[in-house]
Amino acid sequence: MDGKVKLTQPIGYEFPVGAVLSTALRQGDRFARVRNVFDQASWDGTTWADAVDPTAGPASATYNAAQYPVQIANRGAITERWALRIRSDGQLFDLIGEHLGQIAAGSINEDFAPMNIAAGAPYLTVLAAGWNAGWVAGNVVFIETIGAEFPIDLLRCTQPSSPVGVDDSFWLVQRGDVGRAPESEF
Repeated sequence: MDGKVKLTQPIGYEFPVGAVLSTALRQGDRFARVRNVFDQASWDGTTWADAVDPTAGPASATYNAAQYPVQIANRGAITERWALRIRSDGQLFDLIGEHLGQIAAGSINEDFAPMNIAAGAPYLTVLAAGWNAGWVAGNVVFIETIGAEFPIDLLRCTQPSSPVGVDDSFWLVQRGDVGRAPESEF
């Protein structure tokens, strides 16, 4: 799928000015997921990586994502790299998104589920049981989430000339469902 509109038959006539194009971009099955979880001893607050920075090294403690995986749901999840940076007391942390910035704060002693208010569901849930002892100020847990939404780029081409009209608009609706057989009512 390259995202281009393809016609199955040649166009047999000219469309009038103001004609509307309608199409569906099939996306296949999409599910939110956590791609990567790792910890690091320190972080400069701006450099995002997909693995432990060798100069910083791993944190003194670790989040047990194998037994207590970061939970995520299609409704609230977005594609983002997150940093949970431990504060000076070793118990509290700030949640920082690569694109969203700092959006919440939490404690390693409580389940943490920051709300995505646009979706009415948490971005992710980090379980308190996954934290262990030994966290110190500056340690960071990085979490990479992939949202269920399909990435779509929109492009508008404008020819270099004087505009002929001011009416120009589009409507984009992203819909999804789960591909499963309907249940019988009997």
